[in-house]
Amino acid sequence: GGNGRRGKVNEIQDWSAASPRSAAYVVWDNGAKNLYRVGFEGMADLKVVNDVKGQNVYKEHLPLLGELGPGRTGPHGLQVGDQVNVDLDLEIVQSLQQGH
Repeated sequence: GGNGRRGKVNEIQDWSAASPRSAAYVVWDNGAKNLYRVGFEGMADLKVVNDVKGQNVYKEHLPLLGELGPGRTGPHGLQVGDQVNVDLDLEIVQSLQQGH
């Protein structure tokens, strides 16, 4: 890519086996392609310039990195009654369900 270039996230991947969904595969306007950190060990190599349609998330509602949001006391800031979703491919979820 390079400074000032624009690219499009083509796929979300694992940066490592221990850090799922922590990297983005980007295709740049000049045709270059590369994998970048987006959350791996708290690091981000990319900056969003245009949002796309997706889940309703408001950055103002997110806690600061390393801090829990108001009223969040459980692991990962979850509490009983929170609505969540599994953001994994069907095959991965099915493999995790085996034996449980």
